[in-house]
Amino acid sequence: MAFLTSALIVSGTAVDHVSASSRPATVTAIGDSYLAGIGAGDYTTSAGCRRSQRSAPALLARSVTAHLVDLTCPGGTIIDSSRRAPAMSPDTDVVIIQAGGNDIGFAALAGACFLAGSSTCLSQVREGHRRLPEVRRGMLGLVRQIRLTAPTADVIVLGYPRLLGSTEQCRSLLDPIRVRAVNRLQRTLDRVIRSAGRTGGATFLDWPRRVDRSSLCSVDPWYALAGSRLDDLLHPDERAHRALFRHLARATRP
Repeated sequence: MAFLTSALIVSGTAVDHVSASSRPATVTAIGDSYLAGIGAGDYTTSAGCRRSQRSAPALLARSVTAHLVDLTCPGGTIIDSSRRAPAMSPDTDVVIIQAGGNDIGFAALAGACFLAGSSTCLSQVREGHRRLPEVRRGMLGLVRQIRLTAPTADVIVLGYPRLLGSTEQCRSLLDPIRVRAVNRLQRTLDRVIRSAGRTGGATFLDWPRRVDRSSLCSVDPWYALAGSRLDDLLHPDERAHRALFRHLARATRP
């Protein structure tokens, strides 16, 4: 994958192409709170959307002195992302998409599975599965829209980091029934996103395995937990975003 930027080698990342106008490179991020860096700290707010200066897209843009167009917004759905897509530049070089979690009701799912009983959790999981065909259609439409808006961009669609570990790892946090149900829904969501992204001509990239291993059930979770502001909870922290940044940097090398 070619990351079209001015010819620079920054932070060990090779960048091989000079655009005709030698313009600064542009990285566009579009999607929900996971890509906005909620949980990583150092926030700014623009147009009602809180975003972190420590998010993986922000780190990627700074590493190659690129301009970041941040169209992420906490709580954003695929439709919300589609509405923001026209704000991106037609000659953006890289577009990173993270969406779909709010479309299956992630916040309601977290509340049902962590705070309520198994039956409430399983009911919410079933509702999440019911919405997956809509997620696929929406993601495919979003990728195609971005392809039309920025035809020369490298488009990367992200999956979601694994929220829970194995039933054994999670035994002190949740019962096995809920752990298996949540893990299955998350795996299926990632497959749906991957399929839609690839069909639309995007590259699918999951969060690094190191982040998956640092799930909520691990000894040292890479998530915002107790002591964080309420709307940061259950979001990947700064360590997770640094790992995702390195993952993205490798993926965008020529």
